[in-house]
Amino acid sequence: MGAERRPLSAYRELQERHPEWFSRPTPLPDLPQLTPDPRLANESAVYMLRCQINGWGRATQIELTSESESGTGTVRRQLREVKFRPSFDATGEPVEANFEAEIVGFRN
Repeated sequence: MGAERRPLSAYRELQERHPEWFSRPTPLPDLPQLTPDPRLANESAVYMLRCQINGWGRATQIELTSESESGTGTVRRQLREVKFRPSFDATGEPVEANFEAEIVGFRN
């Protein structure tokens, strides 16, 4: 079984017991850190994130809004590296889903 298929199999088993856990995508870990150490950051900005999470757990169609327009390119690139647990339909198949969150981006 391929490396990508093992988590899907485990998620399907869990979904049978707890379908509410899989109704929307979730970043892995729950609070991803987009910079190695926020204490080293010179500045930060709060962003409203809207994107699609595909069936493989990757963010696409990333939209970031913030009062500070600087740094959105860096945050967008970092978000492409974050892995998400995808949303699943009633049959246990991963599906594309909307994801929205308020995040804090740090810049050095």
